[in-house]
Amino acid sequence: MSTWAIGDVQGCFEPLTRLLDAIDFRSERDRLVLVGDLVNRGPESLEVLRWARSLGDGLVALVGNHDLHLLAVSRGLREIRPGDTLAAVLAAPDRADLLEWLAGNPFLHREQGHVFVHAALHPSWDLQVAELQASRLHRALQGEAAAALLENYQQDPPERWSEARGAEQQQSFALAVFTRLRCLCGDGRLSFDFTGPLKQLPSDRVPWWRVPGALPREEILVCGHWAAVGVHQEGRLRAIDSGCVWGRSLSAYCLDDGRIVQVAGGGAG
Repeated sequence: MSTWAIGDVQGCFEPLTRLLDAIDFRSERDRLVLVGDLVNRGPESLEVLRWARSLGDGLVALVGNHDLHLLAVSRGLREIRPGDTLAAVLAAPDRADLLEWLAGNPFLHREQGHVFVHAALHPSWDLQVAELQASRLHRALQGEAAAALLENYQQDPPERWSEARGAEQQQSFALAVFTRLRCLCGDGRLSFDFTGPLKQLPSDRVPWWRVPGALPREEILVCGHWAAVGVHQEGRLRAIDSGCVWGRSLSAYCLDDGRIVQVAGGGAG
């Protein structure tokens, strides 16, 4: 048995099938963790969702920002954006089942000495706090608070955790960290205005994982989201979004031995 983590698929089902062949994945034997953004921009989001849901307990999928966007659009809370490729999902006869499955996925997962999130953890959190916030978001996305969460998921949260007063502001802050964060300002404030490669990082920005206390003390942190960084290993960080949807590659990381396997990606729809 092997356990693999796979970077942001974003509707690129054909590269995904080639990657599964490359790692010799067998659903009856192996496990998968998808680090979020299963859908959008690629041409086959519907196929990705149907495949992922069919694996049952053999697969864990994290919630990413594009997954939240699909859920929001499906409820009429957000508009379709130029470049979105969600029409097939929204028109599918099994749409309700797929969206219910997607909304039931976690924001944080721990397995085999690894912690998985889509985007980031916050440096002021320990893992107990992070798990608590992820659990609260998980419950909210499946309950009566889901509409409010989805309608506001792209709004700017408080800039610091210490400024997040009350459950609503903490939820907004945690949602932004788990699904959208890449950098912090030098003074610790959240920053969402830079998406480029590390070599172009402004002098007043720092990658979230380089802030003291951001990474777990013992476990390895696996994330996606920052495509311009690509596969990046730094200390206990393993970033594995290698820009498949932009025609670069789709990457798998083996939890058992640390191997990285890649296949050529596809283009955005």
